[in-house]
Amino acid sequence: MNAYFTHICMMVPSERGKAADWKTSTGAWDVMKLKTYIQTVKESHFDVQFPLEGKDLGLVFNGRKVIKVHAGSVAARCGLKADMYLVKIRGTSAPSSTATINAMIRLAIKQASRRNSVIVLTFRPLTAREKGESQTPFPENFRPELENQPTKNTTNAPETSKLQKEIERLRTKLQTEEVMRANENQQAEIWKKMMTSQVEELEQAGDKAKAEVELLKTKMSRAEMNLKSSREEASWLREQLADSKSELRSEKEKLSKQTVELKFENQRLNEALKEKDSKIDEVTGMFETGQSLMRTATRKIELLEAKLKKAEGSELKAALERKDHEINNLRAQVKELVSLTSSSASKSTSSAVPSNNVVVESKASLQSLQSEEEDDASIHGVVLLLVSYCAGIREKSQQDRLRHLFAALEYKTLEVDGAMNPKIRRKLTSKSGLTTYPQVFVQSGKGESAAYLFVGSAEKVFEMNEHGRIHVIFKGCERQLLLSRTTNGAQDTRYDSS
Repeated sequence: MNAYFTHICMMVPSERGKAADWKTSTGAWDVMKLKTYIQTVKESHFDVQFPLEGKDLGLVFNGRKVIKVHAGSVAARCGLKADMYLVKIRGTSAPSSTATINAMIRLAIKQASRRNSVIVLTFRPLTAREKGESQTPFPENFRPELENQPTKNTTNAPETSKLQKEIERLRTKLQTEEVMRANENQQAEIWKKMMTSQVEELEQAGDKAKAEVELLKTKMSRAEMNLKSSREEASWLREQLADSKSELRSEKEKLSKQTVELKFENQRLNEALKEKDSKIDEVTGMFETGQSLMRTATRKIELLEAKLKKAEGSELKAALERKDHEINNLRAQVKELVSLTSSSASKSTSSAVPSNNVVVESKASLQSLQSEEEDDASIHGVVLLLVSYCAGIREKSQQDRLRHLFAALEYKTLEVDGAMNPKIRRKLTSKSGLTTYPQVFVQSGKGESAAYLFVGSAEKVFEMNEHGRIHVIFKGCERQLLLSRTTNGAQDTRYDSS
């Protein structure tokens, strides 16, 4: 293989396989023709300078051939078109691999952007044979001028031809070795530049890493200083915390002492409050006693007035006058007691309380009236066994209906609170055999000798009233209300066994 032809094949790949076109009729290589073609191809090379406008030039390669130029790209603005061949990249022969070419162009763009320079690429147009205009690389009459052409020596032609062939062979071998050496040098130069660029990148990366290390050292020194200041601040905070703990201990001791004092004060106030509550209960009881006395006196007056109408004779009139005198005295005492209890209830618990003499006198008068009333009235009465608290809605409704029923019928009733009088409750429930509320009984007699007759539950009494038999059952019972006592605002008429 001739070295010039090998060089032509490297420059124009389409000439491979067409070695016969470069030989004479005798089969020898036409060296002058090869040299002239190489020179012609080299003269067709042209350089293009690409400005830095992004990371892509807008060229698409298939090997070293440009198959497409993107519209509006840098290459299009520089006047490049398809069907051109890339010869050199920044003075270095372009390889035949598409991937290697793209990598070298990216590297050149990166280096140019770093150095703020332009990118120089060398291209060549298509040859006549590559365009398909002729089947030979030169026109038919093309013959290059031969410089220093030796004169033919007809003497010793066989020996001369042998020597010429040997010389030609040695020259071809030398040229081939020179071309191969040149190619190797070019490849070595390419790799050298690539390695140089990589070394530069590594050096830059090393410099960057050194700068980062210095920055980290600076940050570490600052962090150590901050840590030292934080430790000092932590020690100061520990001292402050110890002082705060000691202050809190002293405050806690003071608070514990104040708590003990407050407990004693609270206990004393509770005792005073209980004492005041007891006084309030006493005043309330006295007020209720006064009201009971007033009602009793009113009933006694009505009874005496009724007797006055029926009275005949001077003795009865004298007795009635004495009774009227007693009634007037009693009314005065009741008014005095009511005025005193009303003022006591409206004032504070530390205000004056009615004298014991008035209360005792009023109670004695009440007892005398009650004894007189018991002597004149019937001993039969209606007893209601009720409950004042812990009662359900049904029990409360039935108790209210019983009260209204006997009040409408004007029967004398005695309400016994089963929750507050366990002795009487046990006695009554033993008669009825029931444990529910309310229950209705008929009382005969007074005190502990009183007897009780079980009538029935509330439902049974309501049924008797509907059938009109209630007057038959309670015939002979008194039609007057017994004394009642109000405790804590609730109606609670209690049985007094004494």
